[in-house]
Amino acid sequence: DKKYVIDNLNLEKFEGDALILDLKFSDSSNVSITNCQFGNIKDLPENYQTTLQFLNCSFGLLNIKNINVGGIHLDSISAEKIDFHCAEEVADPYAITIKNSKITVLHAESYIDSKQSGTLSSQDRPNLWVSKNTIRNTMVSGFQNLWFKENKAHALLVGGFYTENHEMGQVW
Repeated sequence: DKKYVIDNLNLEKFEGDALILDLKFSDSSNVSITNCQFGNIKDLPENYQTTLQFLNCSFGLLNIKNINVGGIHLDSISAEKIDFHCAEEVADPYAITIKNSKITVLHAESYIDSKQSGTLSSQDRPNLWVSKNTIRNTMVSGFQNLWFKENKAHALLVGGFYTENHEMGQVW
């Protein structure tokens, strides 16, 4: 935390948002962030949600599974594979934004928190925004809202064949 979050933001202590800059791993690396919480939720302002952000980073495999954040933002990332997984019994669903990145395989699996129909609000969870990327293969399931725009892509699978909760809400 100190090296990659606190020093990057010139903070004295962790305040709830993790911004990781210019982190470079080899194409054969396997980086996993599993069952983690960032910051103490009791120290955060009411209705505030932690974000985990990666800017100008490179990975072989980036595996993010069951973490306690409100949102994950990837910008200008390069990776062979990025795998997001959020299990209903372990973590609250989170929003994911991916932009300006080069990814060979993107796999994102979550679950729809609320089955309510009607108006779209920012509280509908989870959401996935994927824009202005080069992604060879994308597999997405279990999201309330998916925005997939201005990408260079080879294949996009929405809903999935191999997951129990492959429901999808709205797709743009």
